[in-house]
Amino acid sequence: MKKVFVVCVSVMISIFLLNGCSGEKENADSAGTKGDSAVDSSDIVAVVNGVDITEKELSEKIDDIKKSSAGNNRMQMGGQMRREALANMINYELLLMAAEDAGVTVSDEELSERINEIKSGYESEEQLLNRLKELGMNKTEFEKRLA
Repeated sequence: MKKVFVVCVSVMISIFLLNGCSGEKENADSAGTKGDSAVDSSDIVAVVNGVDITEKELSEKIDDIKKSSAGNNRMQMGGQMRREALANMINYELLLMAAEDAGVTVSDEELSERINEIKSGYESEEQLLNRLKELGMNKTEFEKRLA
């Protein structure tokens, strides 16, 4: 069961990454909120079990989606894109919390296997790195998200 959960978490994170869902900040301070502790409450668009999602983070997510879906007419609808981006961010936080609560960890071997699976979808590592750049992340951030 734990193995299935690990695989599901890995697949979900990979899907988010490859579909342009980057930009969330994963480092939480001691109060359980992301980023600066001086966030104005009017800038908070959602709270997921004590973790704030700010307007700035949502805007960054929308920008990332726009970059990764250039030419995709479905994603050109502003309000719908905003709702989908926020829903994805909330789901991502819930997924991270569920994995943490369940004590799910990913071994170095599992991480390496997943990275190689994703790499195999590209003709070269350079092509993957270019895609990651389009999504606003580098190789280190990519690997951290999969872990």
